[in-house]
Amino acid sequence: MAAKVGAGKVYVIKVNPQATESARAYVKRAGFEDVVMILEGFSTQLELPTKADFCIAEFVGSIAREEGAYA
Repeated sequence: MAAKVGAGKVYVIKVNPQATESARAYVKRAGFEDVVMILEGFSTQLELPTKADFCIAEFVGSIAREEGAYA
């Protein structure tokens, strides 16, 4: 959605390898390869190539522990 409305660069972080490949295929089909970069791994263990202006997080699962979203 961010790429569709004009974002200059979008970083998507996926932990699951299958979800990562699926996201990459979708981005390619949608024609946003130059805008959207798919990264695989935990956000706490990755470094973005450039600083982000803002972050949108999506938690999947019934409790935050399922995606490591707890302090």
